[in-house]
Amino acid sequence: MLRRCPLFFCALFLLLAAASAAAGDEPVVRCSFTEQWRRGAEDDDLFFGMVAAVRRGPDGLLYLLDSQRNQVVVLDGGGELVRTLGREGDGPGEFRRPVGLEFLDDRTLGVVQRLPGKVILLDLDGTPRGTIHAGGPEAADQGGAFILTGVRARGGTLVFSGEEFHRGMYTQLLAVVDAEGRERHRLLERPRGRLIVTRLFVERDEDFVQHGRWNLGPDGHVYLAPHRDRFAVEVRGAAGELVSTVEGRCRAHGRTAEEIEEIQEAVVMMLDGRRVRLDSEVEPNDPCVERLQVTDAGELHVLTSEGARDNPDRIFETWDVFDAAGGFSHRLEVEAPGDPRSDRLVLLPDGRALLLKGWVQAGRAVRPRLDGQEDRVDPDDVWHYVIGLGRAN
Repeated sequence: MLRRCPLFFCALFLLLAAASAAAGDEPVVRCSFTEQWRRGAEDDDLFFGMVAAVRRGPDGLLYLLDSQRNQVVVLDGGGELVRTLGREGDGPGEFRRPVGLEFLDDRTLGVVQRLPGKVILLDLDGTPRGTIHAGGPEAADQGGAFILTGVRARGGTLVFSGEEFHRGMYTQLLAVVDAEGRERHRLLERPRGRLIVTRLFVERDEDFVQHGRWNLGPDGHVYLAPHRDRFAVEVRGAAGELVSTVEGRCRAHGRTAEEIEEIQEAVVMMLDGRRVRLDSEVEPNDPCVERLQVTDAGELHVLTSEGARDNPDRIFETWDVFDAAGGFSHRLEVEAPGDPRSDRLVLLPDGRALLLKGWVQAGRAVRPRLDGQEDRVDPDDVWHYVIGLGRAN
């Protein structure tokens, strides 16, 4: 039986796996991707350090943020290099160690810098168009401390996620802001522990939505999953009001001993100019919800941590799909080349996808080492490249 693909994947060819579904089982739809091109591989003259974000532009081109090389690489649909944008620095159109990428309108690309928190604006040809400072121009003038971890703009709504430093305390927050970065409505906040005092990282207490667990819908509504161990996605208006809640069955990935050890080794902080590993209390499971996407038709796609890591052979990810009214529709199995343990799959709104090969290792390679210790991953041993995927015929 054939089934029409959700708009998020733009009419991809999908197969409904009805043969294995008994009455009352959740319907499962599968879509398959195959390789069309690759860039940045060993025989290429294009090199990637760490692709931190990918966006499809209003011009149909692909914009890839390389956080290690401090530039945006622009590719066409066939993987050909069109141009690069930006460079390292503190002047107009320049940035350092950026973490995100977002189109604020059809002609304005925003590069998100973590610290100091700001969005560097570029025209699509790279011409500088100013800067949005987290907290507004006043915060920048007063030396305000704001760490930006994510920015999204859609449906007339602009949202910042990050951390605010005030009177010796850090507060994680998600807020709707105006065009100059001033906070209009705070949607969610959580104080961070005083790690510099306790030297103890408690994962449950530090949990927040800023790592993929929030997004925007086409109407500017904010979708967020604030609960670590519940599948409950809140839909909030731009003024912060609760519009609805979409609930599902929590499917959390149970961590292995090796995964827990890896998290513990990554819990570090800067003390007197040195990176020091902290004691930690790490949870046995990943958070229930890992990533949210919302289609132009208002369909909600939710990737649980189980759907990201615990799949049958050849299935890269499994998404739970809900209709615009919040009702469960089906599970979407995405078949793609690559290894979910080391690669990252980016699904594009036009039906294509990008596979970021060696994405996990590249992230580890650029991580500063602990004082007196060797890097766990040698950058010379990592080859990070991009594969363009198209739907299978």
